[in-house]
Amino acid sequence: MTKQEIAQALEQLIREDAKRPSEEQIRDLIEAGVIDEQGRVLIGGWEKMKQKEKDTTQNGPGDVVFSRKATGT
Repeated sequence: MTKQEIAQALEQLIREDAKRPSEEQIRDLIEAGVIDEQGRVLIGGWEKMKQKEKDTTQNGPGDVVFSRKATGT
């Protein structure tokens, strides 16, 4: 996937997300730790989220590590 294709896919996702009710969008931002109940942006919340995700997620298909055998050639 090229950078332009990625950018287009992200733009499409953003447009689709914008169609959701604002209350739902706000609730998702609160649950993600981006804003608090009063709508204030939580600085540094992403670091905690990254650590939490790292601790709780399992390896996905992109995390597969392939080993190589030495062929001696």
